[in-house]
Amino acid sequence: MDRAKIEALRDELENLRRGAFNIRRSELVSFAESCGRRESNRGKEPTYVSVLPHRNPLSIPGHTKLKGFTVKSILKVLAADLDCWEEIADREEKRKQNDSKGISPTALRKDRDSP
Repeated sequence: MDRAKIEALRDELENLRRGAFNIRRSELVSFAESCGRRESNRGKEPTYVSVLPHRNPLSIPGHTKLKGFTVKSILKVLAADLDCWEEIADREEKRKQNDSKGISPTALRKDRDSP
């Protein structure tokens, strides 16, 4: 996931937070899938697991209308997922910067032919 998509998802997250007390389950499921979660067949409620390592499964109740505080706690978990994606994007950018620099001139031996 690139930085532009992460920023777009953060904007969508803020919009969802503003309407937390008037949100449908389908909107949360769509956002969870955008954050890299996929439905898993376990538990009583529909559960979504992340493709990211070390992230707990997230249950999104199967009701059409959800309570505001339930929505807010689900959005907190999804915000943490976005934080993880951002860390991965930062590491990827640093790795690309290090790769583009190549080998430093001091690391090269000028006298390769000598024993």
